[in-house]
Amino acid sequence: MSTLKILLNLAVTKGVQKLQVMGDYHIVMDWLKYRHPPRNIYLKPLYDEVIIILNSLNHVSFQHIYKERNMVVDNLSKEGKYLQEMVYGIGGSVLETT
Repeated sequence: MSTLKILLNLAVTKGVQKLQVMGDYHIVMDWLKYRHPPRNIYLKPLYDEVIIILNSLNHVSFQHIYKERNMVVDNLSKEGKYLQEMVYGIGGSVLETT
């Protein structure tokens, strides 16, 4: 979910108002789609941060994609992890890179 947070911040900085989020973790898609927080106390703060970002977008939809059937999503998540390594700070909705 940390990669999702980074990519959502990027969408906000680019002025995106309508977004479709696809992911292969069904439970995470459900947490976000139905705004139902995780029970895990370690994930809850990250979930809360993601929800704040989502609330700044006009329209967001969530779709579960099976990993085996959608290698595009898997490759995008790997690119997101690479982007995360480049990030040294996130201030509000501004994504700063080195």
